[in-house]
Amino acid sequence: MLDRLLSPTNKIRNHATLFALLLAVVAAALAFGLTPPAYADEAAGAANQTTEAAPVTAEPTPPVAGEVTPEAATPTGETVANDAAESPEDVIIMGNDYLWFGRKTNLNAYEGANDVIGAGETISIADSHVAGSLRLAGRDINISNTIVGEAVTLAGQTVSVDGMANAVALAGQNVTFAGATNELWAAGQKVVIDGTVRGNVHIKAQKIELGSNAHIEGTLSGEVGEQPTIAEGATIADNQLTISAEQQEPADFKSKLDPLAIGFSVLGTILMALLAEWVAGGHTEGAAALLKSGPLGYIGTSIVGAIVVPLIIVLLCVPVVTIPAAIATLLVLSAIGLVSAGFTSAMFGRLIMPRMGRYKAAALMGLLVGLLCSLPYAAAPARCIVFLLMLGYVLRSLRLAMIERREARNEEVVQF
Repeated sequence: MLDRLLSPTNKIRNHATLFALLLAVVAAALAFGLTPPAYADEAAGAANQTTEAAPVTAEPTPPVAGEVTPEAATPTGETVANDAAESPEDVIIMGNDYLWFGRKTNLNAYEGANDVIGAGETISIADSHVAGSLRLAGRDINISNTIVGEAVTLAGQTVSVDGMANAVALAGQNVTFAGATNELWAAGQKVVIDGTVRGNVHIKAQKIELGSNAHIEGTLSGEVGEQPTIAEGATIADNQLTISAEQQEPADFKSKLDPLAIGFSVLGTILMALLAEWVAGGHTEGAAALLKSGPLGYIGTSIVGAIVVPLIIVLLCVPVVTIPAAIATLLVLSAIGLVSAGFTSAMFGRLIMPRMGRYKAAALMGLLVGLLCSLPYAAAPARCIVFLLMLGYVLRSLRLAMIERREARNEEVVQF
């Protein structure tokens, strides 16, 4: 019967092996053989080009009712970018947009007619005017004395804004806003507000501080982890902050114990161990002998099988013809997982307590394994170990059966 079972398995394995080799060849060709050389030359040439910033004239934006508008006249004229970037080739002028990426940039007295978009380690913009929006991402971002016609969107570790904009959205570990805006969104570990917000403020932070210059004319809403710190002089028209409940301490070991679950686990494992010893006593004895004679090979087979078998299932799912084989393999793995605790208990009973009656040893080990498979923190590792041990036995049994079958065929050929 084992030979009949192994015959289709060998065919499936041969097809899966050929298909895996074909996939490996295709992947290697895509990775190393199909890269157009012309593209590399073009990329290298583009990296060496230096784009000079063309003079840009900032057109004044008509004020909109309710928006923050600069009180003083905004300077116009040529674009001035002092120390615009550490590497000039990183600067790109696309239309009226200023695009930048690199390690560090400083924009001083910059006049932009549209958006400034950049990403880097350190970004600093001071004494500038941007008619469009600021959209920046980096580790440290500092915006000071800068007027932005539309929105400011910043994300980084340390974010600081001291300027004027229609809307501001900030995200980072430490966020500071000390400018003026119509709407403010801020998210971070610590958020400090020391400026004017003519509309609403939306907060998501662990800690929030309002400085003496903080004036919120709309609603302060959101969720914080602790009570906000409000300095004297700060004003809030409507405070609707939600203080999130203090995080509960992690439950201790005793609180995670579930007597009912432990009882079902222990009883089920004991019954499964007795059933395995009764129905497949020869297999439990063989598994104990294999583990005793070569523990390293047994464990190695278990680990390799846990890696290779899922890969084979994935490969079998690619061709439509072999999908039933993949489903059958999944069912086999599910059956192994279902009986692995009981089978492993019976196997260890044979191995550790050979002089005790096999049913008594199986029941005792079933009690111990069932207990381990239901205790907090130990359940997942224990279930993984018993599954691997049974998977290793199944794979080694198949291998030994194949070897015996090959030897039997060789003997038949010699006798003939």
